[in-house]
Amino acid sequence: MNALRGHSNIQGLTDVGLLSESMPGYLAMPLDTEPDLDAYYSTRKFKPLRPNQISYYQNYSKFFVSLQKAMFGAAATAENDWAYDYIPKLDVAFLRRSCASSK
Repeated sequence: MNALRGHSNIQGLTDVGLLSESMPGYLAMPLDTEPDLDAYYSTRKFKPLRPNQISYYQNYSKFFVSLQKAMFGAAATAENDWAYDYIPKLDVAFLRRSCASSK
């Protein structure tokens, strides 16, 4: 079965975490300018535009915790910000840079 968008292997790359700028589940890799979990969440968590607005991405923190527990098991705890420090941080925002250079 081929994916109905982009290249047929893009879905597989994102599912197994082979894209350097994203983690499995389409979660963005942290940048080196985001030293802690609060800074990481601040740019990615859903911010409602009106009261009681619902969005898939309001659960971003739940997705992140689930991924961290899957990768690091018992080592990912609330006390250590779900092993946030275990994840490499990008020193370049790939998507932002590639979008800017294509203009």
